Amino acid sequence: MCPVGSECVDGTCIETDPCAGVTCTRGESCSEGLCVADAPGGDSTAGANFYIGNCRSCHGANASGGTGENAGPGIVGYPAAQLQAGVTGSAIHIHASLTLTADDYANVAAFLSP
Repeated sequence: MCPVGSECVDGTCIETDPCAGVTCTRGESCSEGLCVADAPGGDSTAGANFYIGNCRSCHGANASGGTGENAGPGIVGYPAAQLQAGVTGSAIHIHASLTLTADDYANVAAFLSP
């Protein structure tokens, strides 16, 4: 029998829930194995300023995706948790030395919201 968040595949327990066993603090929830702020909204003006200064060159002026050598994918409508997973899971972002707070993610998500 496999633990919660796993399933048995050919006699081996395979983790199927990246949040299994993750304990987040109050005001946070788990998304893709990361604890992220539950803040449903953010400051879209602050998000626009952050996006223009840090994201536009790769993800495009309207966040629909960049072009050229450093082209990033379209990120319109991404919630804060998905933005965080993309930033922390990308070597490009790691080399860019971006440090974002939960508020930054919420603000940029508010700006990108359709």
